[in-house]
Amino acid sequence: YYEVLPELIDRLQILSYQTTSYLCCFHGAAVEYLDTIILIPGESGKGKSTLCAEFLHFGGKVYSDEFIVLDEECNLLSINLPIAIKTGSWKHLESYYPELATLKAWKRLDGRHIKYVWPNTQDIANKESSKLKARVIFPHFDTDIDLDAYIDDLSVIDTISELTAGGYQIANDLNEKVIDKLLMYLQQCIREELHYSESKQAFQLLGY
Repeated sequence: YYEVLPELIDRLQILSYQTTSYLCCFHGAAVEYLDTIILIPGESGKGKSTLCAEFLHFGGKVYSDEFIVLDEECNLLSINLPIAIKTGSWKHLESYYPELATLKAWKRLDGRHIKYVWPNTQDIANKESSKLKARVIFPHFDTDIDLDAYIDDLSVIDTISELTAGGYQIANDLNEKVIDKLLMYLQQCIREELHYSESKQAFQLLGY
């Protein structure tokens, strides 16, 4: 049970959108913040869940912590399941989520320990998220506290390359039709790669 629950939650997230008509799905978090859709894709361990939890604390509305799912009109699908916070972020986030100090820790099959914070996806008022401006941020958290934080702008092609490198859920093929719609969507997005060692740096650089 100690290891099954995290696996079950992951599987539920996959099943929750694969029964719908969706365009594409990538590994990452999706948040609505200050009338902007913020997509935080990337490989596990880069800081996406921590940023997602911080956006939630500051008033953001979380669509999902684990999957960025777009429908045929490029609206985000919301997945009402928790944010998985890894061991290294527990102390940092306790000032925002005091319950983390006493919550039960769970163990993933890969050995990592996590605790869950539940967002309220019912707070998402605007289901037509494609009408909002969007920003794609690939986080690259580094423990080197002397690191000068910086942002690099990304081309659309580089963005697609990084999206697919972070993981793509295959039930619908990433075919020509999907790529065309995805290209059109990403062309309208701000696309960035964020390098930082502290969340304060990240939010200052992002202008929040």
